[in-house]
Amino acid sequence: MKNGKDQRKQTSSQVPQKALGSLGNYLKRRDSLLAGLICIALSFWLGLWISPLLRASVELYRVGEYTTRAIRAPRDISIPDEETTNKRREEAALSVFPVYDYDPEVNAQLAKKVHDAFAEMRSLFKPPAAEKGEGEAGEEESIPVIPRDVLDDAELRFQKTLGLELSARELRTPEAANFSAEIENAIVKLLNGIYSKPGIVWSLKSLEETLPEGERPKGVILRGAKSGEEIKITNISAFLDMELAKKKIEEAAKKLDFPPATRKVIVKIATGLARPNLTYNLSETEKRREAAVEAVQPVVFRFAKNQLIIG
Repeated sequence: MKNGKDQRKQTSSQVPQKALGSLGNYLKRRDSLLAGLICIALSFWLGLWISPLLRASVELYRVGEYTTRAIRAPRDISIPDEETTNKRREEAALSVFPVYDYDPEVNAQLAKKVHDAFAEMRSLFKPPAAEKGEGEAGEEESIPVIPRDVLDDAELRFQKTLGLELSARELRTPEAANFSAEIENAIVKLLNGIYSKPGIVWSLKSLEETLPEGERPKGVILRGAKSGEEIKITNISAFLDMELAKKKIEEAAKKLDFPPATRKVIVKIATGLARPNLTYNLSETEKRREAAVEAVQPVVFRFAKNQLIIG
C-alpha cells in the first residue's frame, strides 16, 4: 500500500515539471520571434532614415552648372570622345586632294591625227614623177587633175581620220591650198598652245566641286596615266576647261597669216579636235580619303584613379 502511494506522488510531481518545460520553450520561442521582429523593424527604420542622406550625397549636375565640390576619378577611367573623333575624321577626308589621271600623250596623238589626214590628201595632189632623159631640161611639174568622185571619197576619209564633219564649203578652203603643210602646221600650233598648261578638264566648275571645301588648302594630284608618277598642283587657275581652251584657240588664230576663211576652217578643226587630258579618278580619290579617315586615332579622355576631374 505504501508503494502505491509513493508511486502516485511521483507521477503527480512529474506532470507539473513537463508543463513547466513546455511553457519555458514557448516563452523562449516567443522572445526570439519578438527579437527578430524588433531587428527587422529597426533595420527598416534605419534604412528609411539613412536613405535620404545617401540620396542627398549624390549630386546631379546639368551642363553649365558649377560644382560645389571637387570630383575625382573613383578608378582608372577611359572616356571616348566620339564627337571630336568624328570631326577629325571628317576633316581628314575633306582635306585629301582629288586625284586626276593625266594623259601627256593627248597632244601628240592629235598632232599625228592632223598629219595623217593632211598627208593623205596632199598625196593626191602630188605631181607624178616624170622620166627625164640625160641632158633634157626639166619641165615645170603640174598638179594632176583629180576626178571629183575620187576627191570626194578622199575627203570623206580625211574627215573620218580627224573625227570631224566639215561642210562642202569648208572643205573647199584646204582643198584650194592642196591641203598644204602650212595649214596643217597652223592647226598643230594652236593645239600645242592649249596643252602647254598643266592640263585641260571638261569643266572647271566640276573640278572645283571635287576640291576640299571651305577655307582648306586647294589643290589636285596629277597622276600619270601610265607612269603612275604624281605631282601636286595648288594653282587651280592654271587649269583650262574646254570652254576656255576653245577661246584661247580663237584668240591665238587671230595672229595667223591666213585669209579669214582659211583661219575659220583652221579654228574649227583645232577646236573640234581639242579634248581634256585630265580625268577625275573618283575611285582612287575615295580610296585615299578612306585611308585618311582610318589613320585618325580615336580621341579618348583618360583619368587615373583619384585624378582630379572637376574642381
